[in-house]
Amino acid sequence: MPLTFDVSPDEIEAFMEDTNEQLALLDQAIVELEAHSDDEALLQSIFRAAHTLKGNAGLIEHHRMAELTHALESVLDRLRKRLLEVTPALIDVILASVDALKALRDELVTREESGVDVASAVHRLHAYEEASAAAPTAAEQPGLRITPQVRARLQAADAAAYRITAIVEPSSIAPAARIYQVHAALSEAAEVLASAPPPDEIEMGTTATRYEAVALSTRDPEELRSAIATIPEVADIQVAPQAAALTPKQSSAPTEGPPAGAAPQIDLDTKVRIGIDQLDRLMNLTGELVVSRTHLLQIESDLATRGGDQVVTDLNQVTVQLSRIIDQLHEEVMRARMVPVASLFTKFPRLVRDVSRRLDKKVNLIIDGQETELDRSVIEAIGDPVIHLLRNAIDHGLEPTAERLRLGKPETGTVRLAAHQQEGHIRITVSDDGRGIDAAKMRRSAVEKGQLTPEAAEALSDSEAIEMVFRPGVSTKQEVTDLSGRGVGMDIVRTNIERLNGSVEIHTEVGLGTTFELTLPLTLAIIPAMLVTTGGNVYAVPLSSVVEVHQLTGRQIQTVDGSEVIRLRDQVLPLLRLCSLFHITGSSGSNGHRGSGGRLVVVRWGRIEAGLVVDELIGNQQVVIKSLGPLLTGIRGLAGGSILGSGRIALILDVPNIIKLAMKR
Repeated sequence: MPLTFDVSPDEIEAFMEDTNEQLALLDQAIVELEAHSDDEALLQSIFRAAHTLKGNAGLIEHHRMAELTHALESVLDRLRKRLLEVTPALIDVILASVDALKALRDELVTREESGVDVASAVHRLHAYEEASAAAPTAAEQPGLRITPQVRARLQAADAAAYRITAIVEPSSIAPAARIYQVHAALSEAAEVLASAPPPDEIEMGTTATRYEAVALSTRDPEELRSAIATIPEVADIQVAPQAAALTPKQSSAPTEGPPAGAAPQIDLDTKVRIGIDQLDRLMNLTGELVVSRTHLLQIESDLATRGGDQVVTDLNQVTVQLSRIIDQLHEEVMRARMVPVASLFTKFPRLVRDVSRRLDKKVNLIIDGQETELDRSVIEAIGDPVIHLLRNAIDHGLEPTAERLRLGKPETGTVRLAAHQQEGHIRITVSDDGRGIDAAKMRRSAVEKGQLTPEAAEALSDSEAIEMVFRPGVSTKQEVTDLSGRGVGMDIVRTNIERLNGSVEIHTEVGLGTTFELTLPLTLAIIPAMLVTTGGNVYAVPLSSVVEVHQLTGRQIQTVDGSEVIRLRDQVLPLLRLCSLFHITGSSGSNGHRGSGGRLVVVRWGRIEAGLVVDELIGNQQVVIKSLGPLLTGIRGLAGGSILGSGRIALILDVPNIIKLAMKR
């Protein structure tokens, strides 16, 4: 029977947005808690996230989700009060509960009950609660802390400063509500600078029965006392001057800044949420403006060549101004599409923890460069490749603990995930300090899997043998597991990255470790390109791949093993003629046959360079990348198409695949 929820589509959208945010926070923070169990701010943020999830589930009457979050909140509350100890087993149970909450969340969309056994999940959480029942029923409440900021406010204030204490009677059936009423009443009569419990705990429902606060007020002590005395079940109310209540221990409290892990304060009036589909439409419209701008500039140039007059001058001024505005609009829309890679990287500590526990390996994940920004479309596309690389680093790269100790390495292996921007690209590296890739083992694996003959394998250089890791079916793992060993992961990594017009490089040393370096374009929407012609067709070469341009003469061309090459500054570059690659006839220049000259565009993919021979260079221009459609998708050497200002179609070259074709030839 389908599930029913009495919620509108707008409420569903709001619920999913906030719930996804809280679940992502829990995934990241709970893994971090395992390593920093004494971080009070981290515990508070985890507790707040669980509390928010419970409230969200209650609002839409998702009772199963509310029941599980309530049990999770109870365990987190005991952790917060130090009645439970953070252990790997407890973290496993909490993370399993988070996974169950994700499935329960999806019930709102599918309207079908998931296979989550809520009763079993709640029972596992309650077992930890019951195990801690032998501990004291109430932890010692932390005393009121006077921070330097509060002390500075006390010293600068004109009003009198008071220390207020109130005790809720033990017989009270709702002590949390009474503490809330005390805090609210005092806040109306005075400026509360600090309280114990703190305000966020009071709002979420504290178990404390004692309330302390430091406040500034123009009222006298008896008026403050009377404001609280009207609240039922509250006794032993004390109001004293702050100076008399401040103890030496509190006055020497350490300097405190914002709590570790606290979210930055954001002015909500300056931020709005925008849907990804709406942002994509804006990007498409901006792309059309870029095309129209180019067309307008071409018209202005054509008119100017016929003889200048005032109309042409006015048109020139308008096009210059319009061009400036479009550039600014393009820049702002692109900036709106850029998001920090932290949105992707924050998912990986959980992945690394799960994989390392399954393999019984100790792993320290280090993440650098989370603030590096990348187009959201690129971030969505690189998730799977990075997951493959991280799994391989732990499973293939890092040695088992006993082997590491025998080799004199630390028992905990290190995996580093880093991102940084460089020359219009973003570089993402996944490295480990494990065993490295042995070229000899790769040769043996290729022969055993039938990929190469023994003679062909022996002829490979070490770098070529290591590159075999990207071939389907080749793996250095002897046994096949549910994580690896089938040789179907790394070829997917390279395929997906090259589909984004990027590249993958390997740097490895036996016994020391391996680094995989992904080089990616910052965006997949609008790119600067060099326009060239061959056989009357226009092609766009991404500028990020262009090294330099030369005039090529037939005398410069040499032949090595039947392939054309050119020597450029003591470097031998393979030549590839676009007319030959795409089987174009009637090339207008001398590009059409071997040994002839033309224009030479030197392009780079990773550390490899090659020369493209074309007829003519048109110039540099920003092009809007469009898909070629299902019929033309997959053509080797083409990454897409673009409509130029003149209305002509330019095919965008896939430089990595073109260079690979050149190397094969």
